[in-house]
Amino acid sequence: MKNRILLFTFLFATIVAKSQKSDNYVILNNDKLIEGEEMVYYKPFFSKPRITINDNTYKAPEIKFFSMNGNLHANVTKYSFWGKSRFAFSLENGEVNLFEFRKTYTDMNTGGVSSRSWYYYNRGFGEIHKVRYSSLRKELSDNAKSLVYLDKFRKNTIIGKSLFYGGVTIFFGEAIYGLGKALTDDLSEKGMKDNFIIAAGGIGLALAGTIIVEIGGVRNLKKAVREYNNGTPEIQESEQTPEPFVRMDN
Repeated sequence: MKNRILLFTFLFATIVAKSQKSDNYVILNNDKLIEGEEMVYYKPFFSKPRITINDNTYKAPEIKFFSMNGNLHANVTKYSFWGKSRFAFSLENGEVNLFEFRKTYTDMNTGGVSSRSWYYYNRGFGEIHKVRYSSLRKELSDNAKSLVYLDKFRKNTIIGKSLFYGGVTIFFGEAIYGLGKALTDDLSEKGMKDNFIIAAGGIGLALAGTIIVEIGGVRNLKKAVREYNNGTPEIQESEQTPEPFVRMDN
């Protein structure tokens, strides 16, 4: 009975975040700006996220950007394969903004948690783009130091992905080879040990590749955008909500 109650609670859980700061606002798809002291973010399990501000509620498809506790978020639903509503949070803010959407996975058997991230960028409150080296390089092209970090990001990504896919290939290759030998009783104890060592080495390579991309690569990506923003005139808060936004203080 207790397990059923826990399962019921999980299925109908709603993530709620509440803020009462003055720098809370929502920008809708029609470019209307709604500011308010109190903002509540709801993320129901079975329906689209929504935001209540000044006693008015807006669903995720209506929202282009929102700021909560001073943290800017961007709607990146168009990059979702299944069209599921999602918001990416800002890592770097300035003339160019860098966003991250992180998805967390939980292994129901072991309880282990893993995550995967996607990165996006834009200018001001303009269109959101997925981070790709070629397009972002054009965006940051007038800052040489920024491009140094962006090139490091590219190098980290190439090396990391090469190690990852190479490691995965080795692991599955050895697993299939070992299974085939085991089924035909043609695998000696030494052969089994060698097979295990090589497969473990493949896992190690894949893990090293992931670390290079997720730590080294992302660090240099953030530095590239930060260096670009530091090398450009600081944007005042009033310039963050230029026309054609229509202010709506409800």
